[in-house]
Amino acid sequence: MRSSSPSRSANGAPATRSRRSTTRSSAATSTPLSCWGFAPAPVDRFLALGLKHRECGLAQGLEESGQQVLERLRSGLAVLDTLVTLSPMLGILGTVTGIIASFELLGASPAGTDPAAIAGGIAEALITTAAGLVVSMMALIPFNMFRTQIARWARKLEQAGRHCELACAKGRVDAP
Repeated sequence: MRSSSPSRSANGAPATRSRRSTTRSSAATSTPLSCWGFAPAPVDRFLALGLKHRECGLAQGLEESGQQVLERLRSGLAVLDTLVTLSPMLGILGTVTGIIASFELLGASPAGTDPAAIAGGIAEALITTAAGLVVSMMALIPFNMFRTQIARWARKLEQAGRHCELACAKGRVDAP
């Protein structure tokens, strides 16, 4: 059974539970960029890298960091692109082997070839074609979704870079 008495700290005073430990404060999840409507991770990485490489010029540093961030975002697309491209080819390969098997049965046996045996090769051809197309279509959906998201991130990074350049330029103009 639970005790209803408050817990005590090491010095005997009642222990208080900080509200921050149980709920996230809005300050913890808010970033300076949230006022512009950016999700923080790629944009923060972009600005941090851009400012780190600003010795060659802010615009060049931001452009280089933008390329690095976008390259990281695009890193998994090659696998999906390969699936989209390769799976119909594997389906066609299965079609060819199924048709070859059917023709081998037709050519090897006399005129009274069992149609059920030929149907097996044709079924293999149709099943592998369908499987290749299904895999391709199922990979195409996330591929296009991720590609669209990366294009959105590229626009957001470009906008954040312009805001950063303007803020830095304004800071130089306003300085005494």
